[in-house]
Amino acid sequence: MAGHKDNHAGLMTPAQMDEFQEKNHVRKGMEWEKFEGLNTPSQILQEFLDNVDFARRPNRTRAQVFSIPAEFPLPRQTATSTQAGFGSILNEIGKSTEEFASRIVTTSPDVTVSTNLGGWVNRRGLFAREKLADTFKKERIASTFNWDFSPSGQHFELGIAEMNLFINLSALGLSHAINGERLLPIGTLYDPFIARGLDALNYACYQDARFMVVATPSGITLGSEGGAHQSISQPLIGMAQDGLAAFEPAFVDELSTIMRFALDYMQRDGSGDPDEQNWLRTKPAALFICAFQLVQWISLNVL
Repeated sequence: MAGHKDNHAGLMTPAQMDEFQEKNHVRKGMEWEKFEGLNTPSQILQEFLDNVDFARRPNRTRAQVFSIPAEFPLPRQTATSTQAGFGSILNEIGKSTEEFASRIVTTSPDVTVSTNLGGWVNRRGLFAREKLADTFKKERIASTFNWDFSPSGQHFELGIAEMNLFINLSALGLSHAINGERLLPIGTLYDPFIARGLDALNYACYQDARFMVVATPSGITLGSEGGAHQSISQPLIGMAQDGLAAFEPAFVDELSTIMRFALDYMQRDGSGDPDEQNWLRTKPAALFICAFQLVQWISLNVL
């Protein structure tokens, strides 16, 4: 059947399935036992799995947890948008000497400045494997932003590539499990273009990657960018996607609280907290709802 051209829609009959099960020595009711039907004793197989290099790797899922301040500084403007507020809050974090700030990694597909990451990048720099000069500065082209690249930079500048954005966020958001070093990734884009990278976003959730996506602007109130960058349907993706916690703040102080919560929440592993209301269960039976929930989505509304 596996090699037949019709196999994609092919199903075995119950009688064929019974015969298949019998030939593989799988007892009735034991179909989901992982060592069922194998000749090697289960104890030997389990001991082998427990001792492979990947399973024995130290700190594989126990990377350091960084404390997040109880409050983030708020912009002083009388009236501002949450879109601008996001950039102001991150800019203030960029001034911080606290260790959590050194673990934040931002990334954006060609909209770094227009999604208000400019202040953060000015302070923390762009990442490259070797030091590169700012071409604009070198050619004396006027700009309010510094684009110096170095191995210590904390921002990944992408082209127009939303799929690359979510693949990048997925990898950065699994660093604690793969490398034993925790990062706090934040990605920004305009929400109508989330659909360009949905496949990678979907798999990032399945893999338990932890990151914050800031989709801006959204809702029904037009931002200065105009209708081409506006959506009333994309926030539904955040609400419907398994593994995403979705927020749509209307005020900057609300946004600040959500960002503070998000940076703390994405570091949790769910141990000792089996509450269905916060999704932090670790039992595999709750795979999509609970085990892969540690991704933060913030859709920003313009006031």
